[in-house]
Amino acid sequence: MIDVAGAGIGGGRIPAGKADGLLSESKVLAARLGIETLLMDADLILGKVHIESALEHASRAFERGGNAATTKMLEVMLYASGERQLSSAIEKMGVKAATTRVAVVVSEQSKLADVFQSLDIERDDGVLEGDISKLAAFGIAKEEIETVGKEKACDLVLERVARVDLLK
Repeated sequence: MIDVAGAGIGGGRIPAGKADGLLSESKVLAARLGIETLLMDADLILGKVHIESALEHASRAFERGGNAATTKMLEVMLYASGERQLSSAIEKMGVKAATTRVAVVVSEQSKLADVFQSLDIERDDGVLEGDISKLAAFGIAKEEIETVGKEKACDLVLERVARVDLLK
C-alpha cells in the first residue's frame, strides 16, 4: 500500500535533453534509497492536489487488488493521466526528451530532497500549478472549461482521475 500521507511530491526543472537519462538514474537511486520514485511531465500536472488524488486512488486500487500496473508508482501515473491503458498513461504523462519541467513523487517524504539533489533537479514547486493552458494539453476541451468556469476548471482533471476506476 502507498502511504499517501507519507509520500513526497515536488516539482522541478531540468535542462533540455536531460530527461533521457533521468529515468534510469531515478531507478538506480530509488533502489539505493529503498524507495519508489515516479517522474512525470509537470506540464500535465494541475496542482499538488492532482497528484495527491492519484496517490489515493492508486493506493485503494492496490488494497482492493484492482490495480492495472505492476508497481504502485505506475498505478499513480495511470490515475494521474486519466487514461485507461498504462501505455497511454506513460505516453501522456511520462518524461520525454523535450521535458524541462518534472513532477517528482517519492514513497517517503523524508527522501524527497535527496532525490532532487541526487538527480540534479532544480526544485521549483511552481511548475506543478495548474492553469488553463495545461488543461488543453491534458485533453480537456475548451467547451468543458467554459461550462464549469475558469475557477473550477482544474476540478475537471480530478474528475478524470476518479473516472479511471470506472474505465478499468
